[in-house]
Amino acid sequence: MNKYLLTTILAVVAANAQAAQPTPSTQYKPRTQQPADANRFYMEQNGKRMSAEEFDAWMKSRGIRVATGKPAKPADKPESDKK
Repeated sequence: MNKYLLTTILAVVAANAQAAQPTPSTQYKPRTQQPADANRFYMEQNGKRMSAEEFDAWMKSRGIRVATGKPAKPADKPESDKK
């Protein structure tokens, strides 16, 4: 491979790698004070496997419920889409 071509390729790769670094404006910004995994339930804690009852209690303690209603009906097509 030509030495000039190799040098050019390496310069382009280095420039792209530097441009890909996140800037403070593009970094993740949390929207709440809680950590991201605050509502994540780990089935195994301190070497003990959690039961369904313990999971249910954990959900209730955080005010989380499972939606059990019927799925929503699909929206009607707008008049402009009807023929």
